[in-house]
Amino acid sequence: QGCVEEDIVGVVAASFTHFDSRDGDPQLHDHVVVLNRVQATSDGAWRTLDSRGLFASAVMLSEMHQGVLSDLLTAELGWDWTAHTRRSSTAPKWEVAGVSKHLMDEFSTRTTSILATKDRLVAQFEEDHGRAPTDVEVIKLRQTATLATRHAKSGKSLGDLTEAWASRAAPFLDDEPMAWVHGLGGRDVATFTSAEFEDEILLDVANAALEVVSAKRPTFSRANVQAEVFRQMQGVRFTQPSERIHTATRATDLAVAQALLITTPNLHHTPRFLLRSDGTSKFVRTGHWLYTTTTLLDAEARLLDAGQRLDAPVVSRATLAEVTGQRLPGKGFKLSDDQARCVKQITTSGRVLDLLVGPAGTGKSTTMAGLRAAWELEQGAGSVVGLAPSAAAAEVLGDDLGIDTDNLAKWLYEHRQHGQRKRELDELHDKVRLIERSGQVPSSGLRSDIARREAALERWTLRPGQLVVVDETSLASTFALDELISAALDVHAKVVLVGDWAQLSSVDAGGIFRTLVRDRGEEAPTLGDVRRFRDTWERGCLADGGRLAAIVPTRLFDDAAALRALAGRGRIVLR
Repeated sequence: QGCVEEDIVGVVAASFTHFDSRDGDPQLHDHVVVLNRVQATSDGAWRTLDSRGLFASAVMLSEMHQGVLSDLLTAELGWDWTAHTRRSSTAPKWEVAGVSKHLMDEFSTRTTSILATKDRLVAQFEEDHGRAPTDVEVIKLRQTATLATRHAKSGKSLGDLTEAWASRAAPFLDDEPMAWVHGLGGRDVATFTSAEFEDEILLDVANAALEVVSAKRPTFSRANVQAEVFRQMQGVRFTQPSERIHTATRATDLAVAQALLITTPNLHHTPRFLLRSDGTSKFVRTGHWLYTTTTLLDAEARLLDAGQRLDAPVVSRATLAEVTGQRLPGKGFKLSDDQARCVKQITTSGRVLDLLVGPAGTGKSTTMAGLRAAWELEQGAGSVVGLAPSAAAAEVLGDDLGIDTDNLAKWLYEHRQHGQRKRELDELHDKVRLIERSGQVPSSGLRSDIARREAALERWTLRPGQLVVVDETSLASTFALDELISAALDVHAKVVLVGDWAQLSSVDAGGIFRTLVRDRGEEAPTLGDVRRFRDTWERGCLADGGRLAAIVPTRLFDDAAALRALAGRGRIVLR
């Protein structure tokens, strides 16, 4: 079947207007229920909308709605808009200009209540699990907080609500409430049409949107790109909704044209309703196109290439024998056979980028301690650097290895300051030389400043022969790992990525750890002996493909034997 477009008579929907939140704050909004059937103009037949396509476009439609609503309010009331920072997002939040933060906080009790409850749930999670929740888990905790703080609807009249709101707002206003509201309007706000934006300007918007989307997702759809385009344009006012939509469509076309199409659409018979930029509608049968970027593919290629390079530092056999033949420093036990084997593989491989693979309970922490002991015996104290994708994971890694560790993003940020720090140090040293040539003595403050900057330069710079251990690598983004490997290659250091490829991937563009493991195949240093459980049957359930069956109930498994063993002992609970 080819792509088919049909004009439709219109969309049937029911709208319900609400004026407040469940906590009694002003929150004018409509609930719109759309009938999933539309009538074609060609033959009068009623056909079903593609709800999957609409659902996949929900974020894009939300961003479009925010911009269109702002445009209409500016045209009707003369409002202007100001960008505010968000607590949990780098994207700005646009609010009506002239409304103070104190007033917004007063009328945001619902949000405040949800965030406070979410923070308590996060703290309880950390206490129960001994770690911080992942981003996905935080989202679920917020959903729980939202439901837990929902109050029953009050059913008050708009008149009663308005009177109460005016009373609450009065302490935060310099004027009488109605006069203050009128003062928000009548502002001289510039509005634009799509024709006023040349392609060169929209190309900047397209590039910015593509950069944001590709950093978050290894693959993405057109709707993902268009959502970010609308987000980038939120600070611009347009004369008509159609002008905003047409401008966003042009910018999205420019962005998608630079992306790489990696899947062809699977055309199906389910139609999708689309809104044209001129306000008319159409009815189209289409599929789902997926894209990626050359930037991401290039980063993946560099990481795969680093995994094959064999010019990294190594550890001698004598050092290995000494470490594996006795108890680990600070611990009352030796490495097991498979742990010693992995330490030997990694320290003698000569690979610039190496791996340590193993599910939970196989002793990755002990193996990393063995790596540290062997490497420092060969290269000296301080030759092992520990990193992890989150601060909580870095803290755990530091406890396991007995060294200072850092969050990967923080380390990379500090490492990027190398050039600036070096220039500042050179300037300070030049200043010291000038002072000494004049026969004077540099001040203690100047000497302290130099010492502080030298310490920072040393802390955030890799040295030749160092071993960088990155734990929980499946949660690290591809771009972050690419930047780290580049830094290691510059100084002839070695990087070891540690983790379980079957765990959740990064919230940013990730998945490279699984790819690296697959590329190494059977040669990848792998721990297979589950040591966290006493019973043999339970260890088996956490091995191979079914190893997460006991701890991640939403995952699909191919290991039927593991599932049968768990079910037979009452370990599977249906909820």
